[in-house]
Amino acid sequence: MSGSAVPEQQAPLPARAPHVQTPAGGPQSRANASGEGAPFPPQPPAAPPLRQALDIDLLGVLVANGVPEAVQIHLATSGCCTAKQFANWVDRKEDLQSAVLDDVPSFRSNRAALAALKQSWREVDAIVARGVKRSAEGLTEEAIDDPLPDTTQRSVETAFTNLYRWELEPRDTPCDSLLGRCKRESDRWCPTMFSASMVRSLAYSRRTAGAKKHRVTDRITMEVDVAALDDSPAARIMACLQQYHILGVAWAMGGCFEVIVDSVSCRYCHWQDSQRYVDDLRNRVLPLLDKHTEDSVTEYLFRTEEAIRGYAIEATRNRERPLRWGAALT
Repeated sequence: MSGSAVPEQQAPLPARAPHVQTPAGGPQSRANASGEGAPFPPQPPAAPPLRQALDIDLLGVLVANGVPEAVQIHLATSGCCTAKQFANWVDRKEDLQSAVLDDVPSFRSNRAALAALKQSWREVDAIVARGVKRSAEGLTEEAIDDPLPDTTQRSVETAFTNLYRWELEPRDTPCDSLLGRCKRESDRWCPTMFSASMVRSLAYSRRTAGAKKHRVTDRITMEVDVAALDDSPAARIMACLQQYHILGVAWAMGGCFEVIVDSVSCRYCHWQDSQRYVDDLRNRVLPLLDKHTEDSVTEYLFRTEEAIRGYAIEATRNRERPLRWGAALT
């Protein structure tokens, strides 16, 4: 920050929310003024391949254990599409032959397929049993910040990589707990507000050194990884913006599944949507660095982002006409 900055001069707070009202009174984003909305509850894409009807958690386990695609399709067409359904499809693993494989002629006598199916059933049954135990104790089946099961996380990462043809660097990859949170919120169409100070990259989460804390106000403390940056005000602001970039990547990975919006299939949150959101924040704060103090610009960034994300949360959780998260952000 230049020495001529006036400490008392504060950056302005956002004047209004980034949404307009539709004629029907529902929230709508500027970039979505044509009236994009989504049915509630969220609907799957029209006429998907039969295998894609399987829940991502179940599909991830089946694929990881090598269950043949023909068997996966049979489970989907039989109505066994979720992990809970599969865990309760039979009472014992020995019943899988008669309940599943006998109805798939090409694998009726295939011992490898039976072994893969049994292992999948064991893993799914254990996952469901843990969820039932947590529910009995008055807890959610999974803590919101828990890392995803290995098979689910691999499925999420593969879907993102296949769509965008982009192998993420560790410094751009959200840590496992952040990805788990964003994925669960996306699946439920229930985004929540949480502090950007919780955001960590995969590279940062593997480091043993502590974070550097910078006190902005009595209410705000910025905790960022600035090991690779200098200690200038601009560098500290850029480090904070990097946290929002990682959060945007987590939203794009967790929201990398199809939904139907006005009879058109699209992603719940495109990477372009979340990065446009981050770019907007960057364009708002960087021009202020030469005119305002670092603390006032930082507080402005936090308050602005919180206000915009708050309106996006309201738009996505609106039961009458919810917006997909990517559209709500922009």
